[in-house]
Amino acid sequence: MASNYRIKKIRLNTYGREGRHLSGTYVAKKLGISPQYYYEIERGEKTLSAEVALQLAELFGVSTDYLLGRTEQQNFVAEKPGIYNQKNDEDIAVRIDEIKQDLENSDSLFFLGDPMCKEAIETLTDAIEFSIRQTQRINKK
Repeated sequence: MASNYRIKKIRLNTYGREGRHLSGTYVAKKLGISPQYYYEIERGEKTLSAEVALQLAELFGVSTDYLLGRTEQQNFVAEKPGIYNQKNDEDIAVRIDEIKQDLENSDSLFFLGDPMCKEAIETLTDAIEFSIRQTQRINKK
């Protein structure tokens, strides 16, 4: 089985906190790449880099050999301190929720002179979360 098909199969058989399959957009966000680029990897249109393969293996909890189709044994990887361990994800999620609540509860929140709508606040918190995860990944190198 080609690695791109295996990646999609694993993603569709991996469940998030809400008990739903992980979306490609969610996985791309976790990896710090665009959803378009991730879906191109799944379709076999883009080559999977070693860094992204390692991140995917950590996210899905499998070995890179399984992810790349080199073995049929999943060999779940032990949780390591790093960007994708559950505690870090929960800590980041809690902090982002706190920031979002602070922004939504502010009476006088403006951006360039205009009041911020809910969508603008969501975009701002997404950007903050992305920055935190990118900083974590850079610091782990």
